[in-house]
Amino acid sequence: MSQWPPMRGRVRGRVSAAAFLIVLAAAGFGCRTQGRRVVGLVPKGANHIFWKTVHAGGIKAAQEFGFDLEWNAPTLEIDSSRQIEIVESMINRRLAGIALAPVDKRALVGVVERAAREGIPVSIFDSGIDTGRRVSYVATNPRWSPQNRPLMVTPKPANGGALRTQDFIPRL
Repeated sequence: MSQWPPMRGRVRGRVSAAAFLIVLAAAGFGCRTQGRRVVGLVPKGANHIFWKTVHAGGIKAAQEFGFDLEWNAPTLEIDSSRQIEIVESMINRRLAGIALAPVDKRALVGVVERAAREGIPVSIFDSGIDTGRRVSYVATNPRWSPQNRPLMVTPKPANGGALRTQDFIPRL
């Protein structure tokens, strides 16, 4: 009997979580608990095995890089209003950064742009969003199958340079 999701999916989730959380932890400002930065991780849902592996990757990154992780997810993977509430709460508490897998590429634009205006970096993962006000976008490139390696897209430089993509496979 084959295992679902395949192991590479689990590793991909951990790699993606670690990658964007490292980017956010490097920001070095925002909400602190006893001197430690707090980074929010907001997946689309909490119950699917993929989101559990993302959570595991976030915990591992938090331990390795010395920040606290706040995991909060809507019960249903279609609940954009709950996801908006979660992100708004994180912005109000001035977390150091937020990693978000938006359930709707349009509905979450307002909160992502608000976070950017308030100086809170937001990294988008798994699904895109209709705004460029993010510090990174972490997803997989399906054209690279069967490896299905993570792809990190960083923002365009202010000087108008090219958008940069980066293939990476860190050691787990």
